[in-house]
Amino acid sequence: MKLITTLTAIALFGSATAMAAASTPAPAAPAAVTAPVAAAPAAHVAMQDHSKKHCNHEASEKKLAGKDRADFIKSCRAAN
Repeated sequence: MKLITTLTAIALFGSATAMAAASTPAPAAPAAVTAPVAAAPAAHVAMQDHSKKHCNHEASEKKLAGKDRADFIKSCRAAN
């Protein structure tokens, strides 16, 4: 009877250890997932910078100043 109890305990302990090892994610997977995500914000920042320069250039061509310039740039950037 002790043999059956001991074998059952070993089997339960062994299966719990195997399940814990199987549920641990591989360390390389998160690095591969985060690499493409890091490129997206850089592209977004570049687009914002281009939009800002474009709207400032148009405001300068129209010779806007002060509140009129600020309002124009705000509406221009919202449209882009």
